[in-house]
Amino acid sequence: MRPKNLSGIFTQKFWWIGSTVIWYSWSLSTLRQYSRGRALRNTETVAILFADIAKSTPLYELLGDARAQSQITRWLSALEDITERFKGKVIKSIGDEVLCTFPNTHLAVNAGIAMHQVLDLMPVEEIAEAGSPNLYVGIHFGRIIKEGHDIFGDSVNVASRTVALAQQRQILVTEQAALQLGPDAVPHIKMVDTVIMKGKQEKIRIHEYIWEQIDLTMMVNQSTETTASTRRLELVTAHGAVVVDQNHPCATIGRQSHNDVVISNQLVSRSHARVEYRWGRFILTDLSSNGTYLLQDETDPRFIKRDEVTLRGSGQICVGGKKDTLPECSIRFLLTSS
Repeated sequence: MRPKNLSGIFTQKFWWIGSTVIWYSWSLSTLRQYSRGRALRNTETVAILFADIAKSTPLYELLGDARAQSQITRWLSALEDITERFKGKVIKSIGDEVLCTFPNTHLAVNAGIAMHQVLDLMPVEEIAEAGSPNLYVGIHFGRIIKEGHDIFGDSVNVASRTVALAQQRQILVTEQAALQLGPDAVPHIKMVDTVIMKGKQEKIRIHEYIWEQIDLTMMVNQSTETTASTRRLELVTAHGAVVVDQNHPCATIGRQSHNDVVISNQLVSRSHARVEYRWGRFILTDLSSNGTYLLQDETDPRFIKRDEVTLRGSGQICVGGKKDTLPECSIRFLLTSS
């Protein structure tokens, strides 16, 4: 008889044992990684708040890079302190914006109000005429994914897009967030718009939490000297006048009824333009499809579209078309200082 090939048998057995060990090691490593990932990636339902310091870019031109960055850092630090005071967690600061979470919408809204109020007490250092900064605040309530010290998910995206819709000194909340506030908040809630956000099929209702009415009344009653020295700009139409100043830093113009100046014409966009008080200047920003014509300083009409320009002296803002073709869409403006 021919002897068996023992070396071949041993080789096959060692190969099988080695493969088994490798497979077991790989499976154990994969299981550990999965378990570690499960431990680091948790879901939680919270109120997500974005607070964005309004129009900080001109501050760099005013102060220079180093001083402007130092000033913004102080403001962000104050916002982070407010977050912790209202039992929130600061997730991160991004440029001139802070992202944080709260156990519920009630705490998030109260924190948003306190953020506005604390920045009112922190004017730009060394340049008093620049005044205090304003905020955009957006809040959503929903499920997030936590990974390490960061958060992700659709709810974070909705909160981010909500703050992008806000005007200066506004607190905007989604319907999901507003429903968490309860009946006591109803007098403070006003529906602003219904929007379709990028990446979502259903429409989302956006509400404003109105927080400033009582404070502004007290401010006018208690300090006429302060308001008397403030620069102001009047927007005048056939239906009345709207004032923009440091206490009312933004006025919106558009076709929908929620705007401060309503122009009922199909050539006017729903949210067509806005006029803002920004660092001692008045800025006209066009947001429309058809653009805006500006007449000032006795010069030829200037056409702006998705752009901004500084208003000076007096003149006319013509939304949707020129004054001679759409006189009903013309708004007179007058800048005064007393």
